[in-house]
Amino acid sequence: MFYMTLKEESDTAIAYAINRSKRKYKTHGHLEIPIYLGLDGEMSEPGIVPYSGFCFELLTQAIFGNNHHNGGLFELEQGGAIFQPDLFNASGDLVETKSCNRLMQLKLIRKQTVAYTNYALRNPKKKVDFSFHSHAIDRMRARKLTRGEYLQKFGESICFSIKAPVAVPVQFYLNDSCITEKGLNLKRNEYEEKESGTRGYATSKTLSIDPRFLNNLLQYPEEVLLALSLNPDDFSFERYIVNDIKLNKKKIEPFPLLEIRLKDQEGWLLKSKKSLENLIALSDEPKVEIPKNKKFPNKKTEKGYSDQTEDLWSDTDDFLEDPEENPDDDVPF
Repeated sequence: MFYMTLKEESDTAIAYAINRSKRKYKTHGHLEIPIYLGLDGEMSEPGIVPYSGFCFELLTQAIFGNNHHNGGLFELEQGGAIFQPDLFNASGDLVETKSCNRLMQLKLIRKQTVAYTNYALRNPKKKVDFSFHSHAIDRMRARKLTRGEYLQKFGESICFSIKAPVAVPVQFYLNDSCITEKGLNLKRNEYEEKESGTRGYATSKTLSIDPRFLNNLLQYPEEVLLALSLNPDDFSFERYIVNDIKLNKKKIEPFPLLEIRLKDQEGWLLKSKKSLENLIALSDEPKVEIPKNKKFPNKKTEKGYSDQTEDLWSDTDDFLEDPEENPDDDVPF
């Protein structure tokens, strides 16, 4: 049997999506990304990988609108920890951004995913989405890319984007046995908190997901949702081409976008309530609520960045698991 490399699979998925995407997505603005990241204007922190994450947060904002968290001016509190949505609007809808190199594993943080799920369960009328981005900027840390060099590559290296409700990523925690038994090999490893910290993945449990997951979700969303124990009939799927965004006045190369929507979020939450509550209880996460005395900040503030078939998942050894061997394995934060 012929097996494609990860790069070939990614190219195939992108070509398929472009061919199926006839409509242009009406975006919400252009990107003005400063090289200097941080309220103090220092170049020293954070490093190039967190800077990459920041750039994709702003890309998500440019596509879908809403407000950026502006360096922590708005936070959702859970006990002593901080839960900070990447994007939000005045209605309380939230969007989390995840990006990864197309040859590398997607990373999910258990505490973060559970917090978004908890928020959705307690606010069933509010939308809670994850925006996934695949890019082709290789070995950014190993090559010691500067932020200026990174931005030069950014606009021509976006492979595709997928927007999906929190119902999709939370399945990796709700249906572990089902996913494993089907032999799909979606989950590579979940590092415990101590090990996760030593590997550079913050101090929360971090889940590695096979790089083929996003490629196959882009091509075969119904089959992937079915594999995740979701009913594809509960969702709608819209394909678009994003071709009208500029980065610092330079046009970004067009890329395909798949938007997955829950037809009845309240109904799904009600149907899944027991399993979601069990997950939250097992995770020992305090409830997530918008503080009653706290308003959503405006988009522009005095601080922050306002200026700125066959088996779908065959076994593979095409990528390295250890981030010390492959230093560009995206670090969630």
